[in-house]
Amino acid sequence: MKPFTRVLSAFAVGILLQGGVYLYLDQYMFAPTTDFNVAGASKDDTKNFPDIKEGTKYVSYDRQFMAVVTESSLKNLQG
Repeated sequence: MKPFTRVLSAFAVGILLQGGVYLYLDQYMFAPTTDFNVAGASKDDTKNFPDIKEGTKYVSYDRQFMAVVTESSLKNLQG
């Protein structure tokens, strides 16, 4: 019985250690630390980009890139 208890204990410790590492990575390492900017682009933000009539426009923080999202496509533009 002693070897079976030892193997079972090692298995339980391994599962607990793996669960602890997973929770640490999930809650602290890979959690976003800032809010995301998901607001649409204003007219002033898109002045460096071609005139696009359809879709929702999203502009990067440095106003260098813009994405136009429609129901069937996603276009990335660089200004």
